[in-house]
Amino acid sequence: MAKNKWRVGAALQGNKRALLLRMFRPKFARVYCQSLTYAYGVGPDYTFPEDNLDVRITGIHRTDTTEALVCTVNGQTHRPDGRRFHITLSTDGAAPATAGDIDDARIEPVNPVLVSGLRCTREKLRPAKFEHNAQARAAA
Repeated sequence: MAKNKWRVGAALQGNKRALLLRMFRPKFARVYCQSLTYAYGVGPDYTFPEDNLDVRITGIHRTDTTEALVCTVNGQTHRPDGRRFHITLSTDGAAPATAGDIDDARIEPVNPVLVSGLRCTREKLRPAKFEHNAQARAAA
């Protein structure tokens, strides 16, 4: 049950998003490149960094249906839930949550790109969205 579950993330707005889309041309028709998830499915009291995040794009991960920019955040490669930090770039219609199923062996390294000025905010998840994302990840 997703009652009282939250997503903590940082939005990519304006120039930051446009720059990344110029640097990393999306492969698929559904383009996202909207945010970086710091923590997912956490409780309302979850503590997260309040300062700007040090986000660096270090690679790109592509599958037959998804594309993600692989990141480090404050020097860490993995989120608190164990999944890789990433920004979903595009999908062929697959659920964007499936872009986070990253196989380290398939990451194509890129020259690191600093994405400055990102700050975490908290967003309450709708139960249907939380359940849909969990089911999409399980089916992938």
